[in-house]
Amino acid sequence: MNLSRQALIMDGQEIHTGAWPALLTMAGFEGSANAHFEAPMKNHALTSQTFVICASNHVDGTCLQWMEENMGEQDSVKAGGGCSATIQPCCVFLAGPQESAEERFVSVEIDLDQIGVVKMWIDGTGHYRRPEVLEFSVNTKSIWADDVASAEWPSDEEDQAVMKDAESHIADEEGTLGTIT
Repeated sequence: MNLSRQALIMDGQEIHTGAWPALLTMAGFEGSANAHFEAPMKNHALTSQTFVICASNHVDGTCLQWMEENMGEQDSVKAGGGCSATIQPCCVFLAGPQESAEERFVSVEIDLDQIGVVKMWIDGTGHYRRPEVLEFSVNTKSIWADDVASAEWPSDEEDQAVMKDAESHIADEEGTLGTIT
């Protein structure tokens, strides 16, 4: 995970989204699941100077039934879990953590200017990268047949066209256009 995080740091990521397994539902994690969820989220927020938006799924009867039918009996997984949160770069929860099976909308306004505050303290693209000691490279070549290489990602004009197309498919209940920002 550390090298992947460094690749995201070098790429200038400002907002990171992550989906986590429902550790709270697994035998052996009952007392520590939230720590296993919170520690890596806060670590990523601080070391990569990003906002972290994360969610952990809720395991319900349908999920358990699917696991049993497709993977066999599940003695170490039970119903439960579910957590959503947003953390700012100095490791403060801005929203959540919302922990329950109840479906709830978690909303927060993000001020990207807060990233500068943490960069003055720990800058993963500056001194802490230690370029005089370490070399870092990312392989952007396609490895599998269905890969899209990072270097081949659409240009800014193509990105805008993709976003415009996506926005045209997002409508709220009144039928008006929603926004992606």
